[in-house]
Amino acid sequence: MYIVSAPTSVMVRLLRRIEISINSWLTTISAFWLMAFYFLLNTSPQDFEAYYALRYKILRQPWGQPPGSERDTDDNSSCHALIKNEMQEAIAVCRLQLNNVHTAQLRYMAVREDMQGKGLGRSLLTYMEEIACEKGITQVVLHARENARDFYLKCGYHLIEPSYLLWNIIPHYYMRKTL
Repeated sequence: MYIVSAPTSVMVRLLRRIEISINSWLTTISAFWLMAFYFLLNTSPQDFEAYYALRYKILRQPWGQPPGSERDTDDNSSCHALIKNEMQEAIAVCRLQLNNVHTAQLRYMAVREDMQGKGLGRSLLTYMEEIACEKGITQVVLHARENARDFYLKCGYHLIEPSYLLWNIIPHYYMRKTL
């Protein structure tokens, strides 16, 4: 298991995309944002504990799922990303699972509730899509919860079909994006 260490080329492209996509008024705000939050670049046991704790708190605990349900056997062979704030608190997480030589799947995307709407989810997506491109992946798929479906549509993912009902409660939708 490992957390993706950002190759310089990926981070440079990510920063260029951010820079190109904002106007001059937002430049100061973006510079502050980039200083205040950062992608995790090491793999300490404490980082993984923070990563899994956030996954559990947002994606499992509210539905009464037991601790440990936020992990699965594919964690060991997947790429993980964690964004921490200046106080070293985990605020956003995501996993990229390589399904085959052409397709990767985004899973376990979570942004701390008080940090939603600040661009962290979009930044994680961009980051993971860059990693996928570096690995030669041509499409990314995911199963979005109903409350996240519109977010993924705004990020360029296409709704393919309803996919499943998690715990007989939460509708999911199969979505895809060509890179």
